[in-house]
Amino acid sequence: MPKTFIVPSFILDIKRLPSLLQVGGFCASFSLASMVLAQDVLPKEDPLKLKLEDQLLVRPVVPDDVAPTFTSSKQLDGVMDRQMRLEGDAVIRRNRTVIKGDVITYDPDTDIADVDGHATLLKDSTSFKGPKAKIKVDAQEGWMDEPDYELRDIGGGGKARRVEFKENNEIEFEKLTYSTCRPENLDWYLTASRMDVEQDTQTAVGTNAVLHFFEVPILYTPVFSLPTGSGRRSGFLSPTYGRASRGGVKGWDITVPYYVNLAPNRDMTLFPRHLEGRGEQLGVEYRYLDRNYTGVLTAEVLDDAAYGKNRWAFGLKHTQNIANGLVGYTDYSKVSDDMYVDDLGKSLNGVVNRQFNQEVGARYGYAGWNILTRVQKFQTLQPDPNPAYQVLLPYEREPQVNAKYLRNNWNGLNVSVETDATRFTYKGLAASSRTFKEGNRAYATTSVARPFMTPGYYLTPKVSLRTTQYSVDPFPGQTDLNRNVALPTFSLDSGLIFERDALELNTLFSRNILMTLEPRAFYVYTPYRYQNDLPLFDTADAGFGISQIFSENSFAGNDRIADNNKVTFPLRQRASCTWYPL
Repeated sequence: MPKTFIVPSFILDIKRLPSLLQVGGFCASFSLASMVLAQDVLPKEDPLKLKLEDQLLVRPVVPDDVAPTFTSSKQLDGVMDRQMRLEGDAVIRRNRTVIKGDVITYDPDTDIADVDGHATLLKDSTSFKGPKAKIKVDAQEGWMDEPDYELRDIGGGGKARRVEFKENNEIEFEKLTYSTCRPENLDWYLTASRMDVEQDTQTAVGTNAVLHFFEVPILYTPVFSLPTGSGRRSGFLSPTYGRASRGGVKGWDITVPYYVNLAPNRDMTLFPRHLEGRGEQLGVEYRYLDRNYTGVLTAEVLDDAAYGKNRWAFGLKHTQNIANGLVGYTDYSKVSDDMYVDDLGKSLNGVVNRQFNQEVGARYGYAGWNILTRVQKFQTLQPDPNPAYQVLLPYEREPQVNAKYLRNNWNGLNVSVETDATRFTYKGLAASSRTFKEGNRAYATTSVARPFMTPGYYLTPKVSLRTTQYSVDPFPGQTDLNRNVALPTFSLDSGLIFERDALELNTLFSRNILMTLEPRAFYVYTPYRYQNDLPLFDTADAGFGISQIFSENSFAGNDRIADNNKVTFPLRQRASCTWYPL
């Protein structure tokens, strides 16, 4: 039989009585005597040390069958170790199990608690609240009528006509609703005639379930299974379905994903897909993670009845730690034909990706240096066979070597150096005078900045020098290009910081609000150089945006340097709050 203790609402610790008397100033002479006694007991050569109290000691978990039972209430009737009646905010607590109610009749001999009025059962990550319950405390068996329940591990909950607590931590629900939505935003929910929850296996199995969306029934299933824990489990994911006309074929498009938990560091998702008029497609996404490598492998295959042959897609993203600071990687994707994404793509917003990256390389970082070497090619789909509407192919890098060095606060200076050497090749047709068959480009950029920072202002002058060298092989009919370009750039970034306490808003929001006004001035100067005859290997106009107005170069890429003599005056105001608990 578990031991039963009646815990009073007030406890006086006799061991702490002297300190309590000292704090209350009960007797000065008593405090002095206590101090003298302590000096006599302690070794004179040892300093005074903090003593670890028993409450801070880590103790093993006591099993429920031998753990003590604690009770509290406003009124207690009955005989100790026999039937007791707890009335008014009644509570029975044993280990992590808490039972609450207006009135609890507890029999220590049978270990059964009858709860009447606002019955509550809290156990680990579950909670149940109803008008009446009968629970065997040790075995945690019993029942509760009309409970509101919550499974906090997955954020799910709902209502039930009745719940029964059975052995082996099994919970049985009758006539229930279940949802992971908050009660005030119950967009979807599940109704079922029965659901059994096994807390040890963290699995819920139910029967005769109907899925409701905004109170409208949309799906029925005779059997369902749900995870009740935060751990990964194999099972079906939310299906996707629709009806569309693509590639001249109309029909339903239904995908029912299935997740497979292979290991703690490996998993896989299967994508069986039905395409009306085309056939059955099987897709897979395999993810893996280890100490020295990580990656994702994707693949799709379809024997397309409308297309007349097999169609497929493949992708691999892999990162490998080779040595200390040295990392190799692969980013490779490819599809079977030019019309694959138009006929079989899964884009929901209408955006179709017709360019697939095929890249392999390595990165190395050490002592401020970051070095990249790679080979990069592309598969560019051409859905229209008319050459006039062909997609312009990008240049491929075969190979590229890039090195960057950055050192901040070097004698007050921020120094950066970047060098790059790349061989570009073009696999398409000549499109303009600036499109070349292949070519080499090398550039070097050095910049030095001296920041001045204070709480009220900042000032950062910066000087940069960029040199670029081209050696280009033309298409037939074009002339060779060998040219060097050197351009300096000067920039000055400055700003002021004004702060004040927004007392007028503190009263409104009951918070300490700090208003900050930050005027800024950014100036950049780059002289003009003729560059229209240079190729466009990887460069385009970056467009206009917040980031560009503070950029020294309005082009994205390394083939163009914009001539600038401009100044920008932005003004920013922001508010920051210091939050205190209410």
